[in-house]
Amino acid sequence: MEQTIIDANDYNDIEDLYKAKILFVDDDKDIGFLVEKVLKDKFEDITILNSSKSAIDILKQENFDVLITDLLMPEINGIDLIKKAKKIQPNLEFIITTADDSLKSAIQAMTLGTNNYLIKPINFVNLISSIKYSISKVFLKQEIIKKQEELEKTNADLIEQIEKQKATEKALIESNKTKNKMFSIISHDIKNSFYSMTAISQSLKKYLISKQESDKQVLSKVNQIYSNVDSTYKLLENLLCWSKLQMGPFDLFIEDLNVYQLVLDISHLFSQNASEKLITLSIDIDKSINIKADYNMTATILRNFISNAIKFSYPKGKIEIKSKADTQFIQILVKDYGLGISNKDLKNLFDIEKKYHQEGTCGEKGTGLGLHLCKEFAEKQNGCIKIKNNNGKGSTFILELPLRKM
Repeated sequence: MEQTIIDANDYNDIEDLYKAKILFVDDDKDIGFLVEKVLKDKFEDITILNSSKSAIDILKQENFDVLITDLLMPEINGIDLIKKAKKIQPNLEFIITTADDSLKSAIQAMTLGTNNYLIKPINFVNLISSIKYSISKVFLKQEIIKKQEELEKTNADLIEQIEKQKATEKALIESNKTKNKMFSIISHDIKNSFYSMTAISQSLKKYLISKQESDKQVLSKVNQIYSNVDSTYKLLENLLCWSKLQMGPFDLFIEDLNVYQLVLDISHLFSQNASEKLITLSIDIDKSINIKADYNMTATILRNFISNAIKFSYPKGKIEIKSKADTQFIQILVKDYGLGISNKDLKNLFDIEKKYHQEGTCGEKGTGLGLHLCKEFAEKQNGCIKIKNNNGKGSTFILELPLRKM
């Protein structure tokens, strides 16, 4: 049978060509000795075995690049050895050497996927060329697998970037919707407040000119002006904080805070408001609890909580401010016994698209912006806001923050 001569020089440019692992199997010890003598200077790692069973054993223990096997052997013939070897190491390349030059043997070899079929006596020039050709195929397969893995990684990275971009675009759309809605609410509420103050001021001006109204009527109008100014001031205060959040990175200024002192200081700010409605402020805070938090953010949240509690409490009511702490979190709870919030409104309380609006027990106005600000300030500090409906007997607003150790 005619043998194909392969020029070994075609493969000399392949990196680490001579470092491949080669396994040679032939039951003829003399051939094995001769092959080892010729090839040991050509290839760095070559193993010579005279038993096909031993070849199976070593293939289970070590990885090889090329298997060279005799076709006719007493224990396991070359065809069966290749079949078993392919199951153990699927990427192994094969070279068959045999004294049988029949067409049947050649077809069997081709069926197993090898064109490297050498007739004995072995022509070592052809054997070396076949080995180099087989090694080049191994390296090529490895390169293809490497490129496929790189391509898959690139595709995965691209998919991840696309998903991130979609998420960013969605967040931007939602952010713009929130801002647009927020500015719509703010514009409406500020205009209403100033319209109301203008109307009352005009009425008061006419009175001062005509002096037809009683002092009680004047006091009522002055109180209305005060209420509108106070409401507008709180709105602008919250708007200023919220606008800072929207303009970009909002740096946290973390400092040591005593929870009891913080709550006490903020409660004092509302002593007059509570006194006007004859509301009792009860503080039950563990004086030993200290946290690390942003003072302004935390104070803004608690101011909103206490202000809302007074607003929705009935005259002569009571507001309880308590704390709970475990090893990881602290909760500051502001509980009132006023109007409460329905379960339906609780679900939509932080949805800017569904503006929550409810007057206080004495007609106090509000915008709903404060709670959105509280939510963002809590989340900036890795905390959260929780609200409970006390079965129709008021509400409990909860600020939960990580309990950072001093």
